[in-house]
Amino acid sequence: MKSHSDNLRRSEWILCAAVAAWIVALTLRLRALSWDEIENFRATRWTGDGLVPFRDFWEHHTPLQWLIFAPFARWFAHGAGTWPVVVMRLTQLPVWIVIVILLIRVMRSAGCERWAIGATICLLFSARTLALNAVEFRSDHTSCALFLGGLAIALLCRPSAFQWIAFGFLVSFAVLANMRLAPVAVASGALMLISHPSERRWGWNLRGLWMLASVSFTAALSLGWLMITNATGPFFDAMRFNVLSNRMASRVFHGTFVDTLLSVPASFDVSALILVGFAAAGSFFAIREWRQPGALQILTILVWLEMFFVGRLGSNYRYHLELFFLLAAVLAASALRHAMRIAVSAAALVALLVNLGQPVDSVGMAQQNSLMLEVERRTTRNDLVWDAVGYAIDRRPACHYWFLPTGVRMLAKAGLLPAYGVGDLRSHPPAAIIFTKGLAAWFSDFPDMLPFLRRNYIPRQRDLWIPAMSAVVSGQSPSREWVVLVSGTYHAYAIESLAMHPWFRDPLPGFRFDSDARPLATPLNQLPQAAPSSIQWLVNGEVMGPQMKLRRGDRVRVESRYTSPVGVVIVPAEVTKIFEAPADRFPL
Repeated sequence: MKSHSDNLRRSEWILCAAVAAWIVALTLRLRALSWDEIENFRATRWTGDGLVPFRDFWEHHTPLQWLIFAPFARWFAHGAGTWPVVVMRLTQLPVWIVIVILLIRVMRSAGCERWAIGATICLLFSARTLALNAVEFRSDHTSCALFLGGLAIALLCRPSAFQWIAFGFLVSFAVLANMRLAPVAVASGALMLISHPSERRWGWNLRGLWMLASVSFTAALSLGWLMITNATGPFFDAMRFNVLSNRMASRVFHGTFVDTLLSVPASFDVSALILVGFAAAGSFFAIREWRQPGALQILTILVWLEMFFVGRLGSNYRYHLELFFLLAAVLAASALRHAMRIAVSAAALVALLVNLGQPVDSVGMAQQNSLMLEVERRTTRNDLVWDAVGYAIDRRPACHYWFLPTGVRMLAKAGLLPAYGVGDLRSHPPAAIIFTKGLAAWFSDFPDMLPFLRRNYIPRQRDLWIPAMSAVVSGQSPSREWVVLVSGTYHAYAIESLAMHPWFRDPLPGFRFDSDARPLATPLNQLPQAAPSSIQWLVNGEVMGPQMKLRRGDRVRVESRYTSPVGVVIVPAEVTKIFEAPADRFPL
């Protein structure tokens, strides 16, 4: 019997090690960088470099994440490509250690068995719904750790003024890390004022009013910081942006909460389904003793309130469920019984195997790394880059709204925010444009930009556009003229077959979203060139050869004697191939 128990315990440790190995693989390689963590990284890096959020760069989230991790970004997150962001992922490991310790502490206080705690933690971190976002550099993790810390103090510590002051501080800082937690923070404070969890009874908790002192102090401290840094106005503008964009999003994206919930079973996230099932059972067992409110009863109320609050957001994503899953884990552990031990451990193993068998975007980070390295190679630190995501982590953003969440696009389209347009491109031309889904959506809403971009930029790679001049000349339109946006040495090509390239007909659907864009790659120096006697290049009225040194503001003109269409491109001299594309579609 003892041998059987030892073997089972050994198997459970192996399962935990396998889950940990999967998390490490996701962190370092398998999980491509997400939009939000690139945003968080750049905001943290800028803060570490001495810039003040809101005053010196635009943002619309609360700033605690950047302030906490700014020293790590300044001291350790160096290098090119994706590596600095991966480093910041690793710096959040202590946050997750704190979260796990807090969960274990609350589970133990609720009487959960040791094996049940281990099995629940394995289920939690083998759930793709949680794990894929847990490895990212996000403010959600910091806010959840602070909130859980506050709950643990409120539920487990002896009643005292210090207890409630600490609770107020931690919950307030959780909101400063992620304002999405504000509703559940208020709800938790209200619950604590009408209950005595340590005594397991309802009733007015007048001592709990001490939390208001720390909440008020935190609010005053935050306002004082904004005033000292002259960031008060931009901060409240950012909060107004959140209200307006959430209001518009709730009209446009209603129903995304249901879609988010349905995506869990649709993705065969076995661990998440098992966890939620046991959490529902734990809630049922806890609510039967609602007259004696302890940790499980309070958590039951909060976990389903959190689900309600998430559903009230304008739009929903899986990472919005993080706090729900962490709170639900305690309820799930409380529902496990010793008779279920082998079955639960086997279910956790099956869940992990199912997760490992599902496709992971293993090439996504490699593509992102390649793009980010190419941007750094082609530009300098003082160059402007227009980028809807933030991939150009060491370059100056061309637009004040340096990443383009849906809210920016909706408000700009409605005229409530200044739209980045042709005038901005012409007055401060970017040295590169990183073309991703965010810019595709921007071009859809502001189509007047496309003709200008088609004439003055060209995809070096499918996702990296560089300053270049392009057009089709023919018998009906035998000449074209450009005003140079970016100085440099250029080489001009005139190629008849290039006139049929999708870039000149319908660049976005024909190039970006092809199922396989690789055949569209064009080696300019390997294609038959138009006869020099039939093509003439002029710079400021002076005839030039195909190699030309151009300055910003120069007028470049091409004149053709061909009656048939000829594709013309004038690209930086070192570029000999355009329209290159990776084998797989880009992650963002």
